[in-house]
Amino acid sequence: MKKMNTLLTALAIVITAVTPVTSSAVSATPDRKSQITLTKNYASQYTITLPDGNVTLDSEEESVDFSINAYLEYNEKLDVSVTSANDWKLMDSNTANENGVTYIMKAGENTIKDENNKVVSVTSENNKNDVTVPLTFCDFGEAKYAGTYSDTLTFNVTKETVSNEETTPTTTDATNPADTDTDNTTTSTE
Repeated sequence: MKKMNTLLTALAIVITAVTPVTSSAVSATPDRKSQITLTKNYASQYTITLPDGNVTLDSEEESVDFSINAYLEYNEKLDVSVTSANDWKLMDSNTANENGVTYIMKAGENTIKDENNKVVSVTSENNKNDVTVPLTFCDFGEAKYAGTYSDTLTFNVTKETVSNEETTPTTTDATNPADTDTDNTTTSTE
């Protein structure tokens, strides 16, 4: 039995010595490089906060806040403009257009007019900053008749790519209809 154990041990040593050693590791040669490319996407996005649905005008001058927070790509610009459904008049549904009450809307210190209806511009230069602009309604005309007068305002958002010269914050008109995204939000004034 002792001879059998000795023989088996000797056989095991021989088998182990004959078995080639393999490894899953790959040896690198000195002139070979390995590279990894890391990619992370930061999406262009913006949030616009408008007054809640209806604004009741109780005094001769009423202000509400409009705010925008934008995170834009390099050389992107957001322009926010506004249009009036009644050509900047509060209208009573029972009276004709000539009986509308004219008013003025200001965005900050800038008066909004049909030819320059810009509320605010945000560029990639002032990224991730909350921009708040007071919207003021004032200089109301006189109503010919008693009643409830209203107008609907539509806010348009245009996003575009601009050249390096145009990336400073501005409130002047500059839109490119060929390269724009537009969102509409409506707020009524009564």
